[in-house]
Amino acid sequence: MKKVFIKDITNNLDNLRKPLNQQERDQKTVYGLYPYIGANNIQGYIDEFLFDMKILCISEDGGSWGANQICAKIYNEKCWVNNHAHVLIEKNEDTNLEYLMHYLNFTDLNSFITGTTRGKLTKAKLESIQIPLPSLATQKAIAEKLDKADALRKKDQELLAQYDELAQSIFIEMFGDPVKNEKGWEVMIVDKITLPIKNLGRETKPDYIEYVDISSVDNIRKKIVSTTSYKIDKRPSRAQQILKAGDVLLSTVRPNLKNIAVNNCDGFIGSTGFFVFRCKNELIDENFLFEFLNSDSVTSKFEGMVSGANYPALKASDIRNFNVILPPLSLQTAFAEMIKNIEAQKVLVKSQAQQSEDLFQALLQESFSF
Repeated sequence: MKKVFIKDITNNLDNLRKPLNQQERDQKTVYGLYPYIGANNIQGYIDEFLFDMKILCISEDGGSWGANQICAKIYNEKCWVNNHAHVLIEKNEDTNLEYLMHYLNFTDLNSFITGTTRGKLTKAKLESIQIPLPSLATQKAIAEKLDKADALRKKDQELLAQYDELAQSIFIEMFGDPVKNEKGWEVMIVDKITLPIKNLGRETKPDYIEYVDISSVDNIRKKIVSTTSYKIDKRPSRAQQILKAGDVLLSTVRPNLKNIAVNNCDGFIGSTGFFVFRCKNELIDENFLFEFLNSDSVTSKFEGMVSGANYPALKASDIRNFNVILPPLSLQTAFAEMIKNIEAQKVLVKSQAQQSEDLFQALLQESFSF
């Protein structure tokens, strides 16, 4: 299998790129017609374009270049590319751009990255990358196979997102905008509908001392908190809060205010970066509270409450005094049952999505094991 340098099979169009500051973008944005592309995919839409051809954009700085991390994407439409993404086109008919994209996303390119605080893939380093180049027919066959497998896994991911949107749509239909409260529901502040969360005292000895589940702000996910078991030699620090299954967690740090979860296990969690809601079950259901916090109007309200220049975040005192609508518990329970049905369907889709992901990864390994 021959290997060729990227510069030998592509033409670089970086000289045609043009960065825009926010004011310049605003001036060019009325209808939002064409994608404005940066290091990490589409950054927005503007009304002018620089390219009207099939191009391969590769992250120049601020991207992710590890194995199976997306650093390259093809655009075959009118678009504008700024100076944070390289632009390549095929040099001759011996190269398939889709094949090149999949290979770059599959391969660990970190050895080509320079910079310490912000990684950068320079033009010279990009052009020095060697690509195994089979026949054009083989390239096309590999690309077509991977395109189909990729489309399948993306379809599953989109379906999961649609189920999340469905849950929020049902919430709005049943309860209305939770901030405007057009339906006139009773309102209480968070402090009156939740129980206090205890910190783990220094002398407190948990029932399980060898293994504990610790959740961090980095691994919170919507509707579930991913947890990892760590072996520890001493008691958890008193700065950690005792966490219970069913607690609702909200990331308090901008820009992660949409990172909300219903916790699925007992354990401990740091006392910074999160606010933990432990519902008074006679007043509020955790699934109802989750969708309340997940609504766009509540997120917008929280955005306006964020303070701090170096660490922009919500204050716990502001959250405790935040108003929450309280429809009758029977209505909340009916809503929670609908959510349980949606979650049951999501379990099936997640299993299917995992199979699609496994298939895609297996095909990648098979395709590039030259």
